[in-house]
Formats: sequence, C-alpha cells, structure tokens
Amino acid sequence: MGAGRVAGWRRFAAGALTLAAVLAAGACAKPEPVRIGFIGSLSGRFSDAAIEARSGVLLALDDANASEPGRRFELVVRDDGQRPDTAREAMKALIDAGAVAVIGPMTSSVAEVVVPMANEAGITLLSPSVTGSQLAGKDDYFLRVVSTAQTYGSVSARYFLETEGSRRVALITDEANAAYTADWADSFESAFKAGGGSVVRRESFRGDTSSRLRPQVERILAARPDLVVAVASVVDVSRIARLVRAREPRLRLAASEWAATEQLIEIGGRAVEGMYVPQFFDRDSSAPAYIAFRRSYIERFQVAPGIVSVAAYDAAHLLLDTLREAPDASRAEVRRRLLAHGGFDGLQHRVALDAYGDSRRDLFMAAVRVGQYRKVALLDGEETR
Repeated sequence: MGAGRVAGWRRFAAGALTLAAVLAAGACAKPEPVRIGFIGSLSGRFSDAAIEARSGVLLALDDANASEPGRRFELVVRDDGQRPDTAREAMKALIDAGAVAVIGPMTSSVAEVVVPMANEAGITLLSPSVTGSQLAGKDDYFLRVVSTAQTYGSVSARYFLETEGSRRVALITDEANAAYTADWADSFESAFKAGGGSVVRRESFRGDTSSRLRPQVERILAARPDLVVAVASVVDVSRIARLVRAREPRLRLAASEWAATEQLIEIGGRAVEGMYVPQFFDRDSSAPAYIAFRRSYIERFQVAPGIVSVAAYDAAHLLLDTLREAPDASRAEVRRRLLAHGGFDGLQHRVALDAYGDSRRDLFMAAVRVGQYRKVALLDGEETR
C-alpha cells in the first residue's frame, strides 16, 4: 500500500473515531430541563403568600425530580413586586426564558396585568391563590386551583346570617388589590342583604400604617355593627383587629381567606383570637398524601405548611403530572392537557376543574382559638362543632 493511501486511511479512521465520539456523547447527554415559571409578590407586604407558595412548588419539583431520573424540571422564579410594571417585566422574562407554563400569580390585581400577556404568548398561568371572579368563565390561558371570591364571599355571608345570627355588618377592604377585595366584598354584601341583613358601613384604604387605618375603623365602630369583616392582607387584618379590639373587645371579627395564613396568628396575636376566616385547608387532615407532604415540608423549610403552600403544591403537582405524560408538549398542548383532567386529587381532597380552568374546593369556616385555626362549620351549612 502506498504512503498516500496509508495517510488517507488514517484520516478516514480518525474522522470515523471523531464521529463515533460525537454520536456517543450525544447519546449520553442529558436532555434539557423542562423549565417551569413562578411569578409572585416575593417582596413587600404581600410577600408572605408568595414565599409560602414558592416553597410548595419547590417541594413538588423535588418530589418529581427524585422520581424521574431522566429529564429534570427546573423552576425559574420572578418577583412581580405587586406593581404593574414589575409584573410585566417578570412575565416577559419567564416567557423569554422558555418556561412551558407558569405557576402564579398570587393576587388578582397582578393577574389582570399578566393574563393578557399569557394569552398573547400562549402560555398557561396556573394560580394557587387568585380568586377574582372577573377572570372566571373565560376561554383563555388562565387556570387556578382555588374557588372564586364570589363563592367565598357569598357562602361566608350566609354562614354569619344563618349560623351566627349576624344582622349588621361593616366591611373594610384594601384597594391595593381591589380586583379581589371589591369582588369579595360585593359578593358578601349581595348575599348578606338577600338574606335579610344590612351593611351598615363600608370602608376602604390604601395605607400600610395603623394611623391611616384608624379613621376608617372609627367610622365603622360609630355605625355599631355586630360583625366587622376585613378583606385585606395578613398585616392589615392584624392592624384592623388591634384597633377594633382596643375599643370593642367583644365585637365579632372576620377576615377573607386572603388572611388565612399562619402569619395572621403570629402577627395578630391576641387581637385575632376568635376571628373567623373561611378556607379549604384543614390543618388536622389525616389524608396520607397531606401527612407525607407536611413531614417533607417541615424537614425542608423548618416550618409547618400553610394554606398557600398546599394550594401551590397541588397546582405544581397537577402541572408536573401533565408534563410527565408529555414532556415535549408545546405550551398550547400543556393547556389542553391540563383542562382535559376535569379535576385532580389534591393533598387533602379532590379539586374540580371545569372547561375554563376554574376550580371549586370544599370550604369551611374556621375560627382562631387558643392560637390555632379550628374548624367551625362546613360552608354548605353543615355544622362540625
């Protein structure tokens, strides 16, 4: 064999070896992670819910990645700051990052800003906490795993009329999240009046200091209600409770489910003792899935889970199950598959999901007693106490 032919064979062999190495590397390379977005108000006075939700989602991803040794799921987190401009930037960043779906947002006001962006990009928003009724019944990319504000407000009104005998209610709402608070209060007021009760005063605020809440509370107390309902965040509900208790220690107090977190008891202390709060989260649940989740959550985050972390885990679990079935699904296909579920088994009970992505959960009224939430009655009228 001539020298030229030998050199040619050597070049051919080297090329073949290089090609084989490339193919082998490709065969062994791990697939790109599936990116899931998270958007929530991680800073500011509404941050407690978003931080809790992020923890629930992270735990769901831990479980999924531990059980799926192949393709991994990766969480891309953005803070919306509870501000429209920041929310738009956060949502755009998640879309540009290639997220296949986004868990969030946490508030109805932010949802009003980012839902149009999600619809334009064709990416699903799956919220664990947004209850605004104005988003219900729409064929869009917004889905949720919680009941609407209209449901919460109306069933709460009927409870206080029929079970507690309330007849004169005063409402106070936070305009900073008016897409939710006005919706909730309107639904409560409508049902309360329909049942024979009267709304003797309705106040609102935008401040975040006790001095800016004092005038509203003074006007409420002057109307002599037998029930005060605060539709606001944990921090503001706690402040309202302290102002009311200082003047009327025996007056019945209630809050919307927005305040149904562990921080209400921590921040509110004695002022929120006896306060009523509607919710779906049963802290005494014996459901095996919840018990296992609670154990893992405490081990990971050194704190017990709350209402938002449970809902966020449920939302993430539903999304992850969908992605495991079709890991390469397009954004539009993810939405279609999510809606096709028609419902799913949450940590504590089954969650209904209709054709528009709106959910309904089993609700109950809880009261703060000796520093803990205690179930008082199912909100279909069946008492449990």
